[in-house]
Amino acid sequence: MSEYPPVYSPPNYGFANPSSSSSEEMNKGSAFPNQFQPQKVHSTIPPPIPPVIVQDLNSVPNYMAWSILNILCCFWILGCVACFFSIQTDESKKNGDIQGALNNSRTARIINIVSTILGLILNIIVIILFNTHAF
Repeated sequence: MSEYPPVYSPPNYGFANPSSSSSEEMNKGSAFPNQFQPQKVHSTIPPPIPPVIVQDLNSVPNYMAWSILNILCCFWILGCVACFFSIQTDESKKNGDIQGALNNSRTARIINIVSTILGLILNIIVIILFNTHAF
């Protein structure tokens, strides 16, 4: 019995064989000359996102005071939307839905930021227009 595994000849895909040497001549240089070497497999699956751990469900902010301030002083339409998400945050906390509470809290914060910026810009524009007697 031979020490080497059987020789594997790759398919020629319609081309003529470059040489017609015997298998003993091909096996002289290497232990496995005609075998395919394993290739590294690249995974297209992204690594899992680690879960967000909240120690206390009550520590998730609802931004209700900021939402009411935006309704009264800044861009009131977005303040109302932020107030809605603040209420949704409280309801998610009551139901024990941590991820829902975090998502609603994040949404309320983003809307409050946009509402504050738009409100400040609009208030500055109104003050400039009143001081220049454009009305």
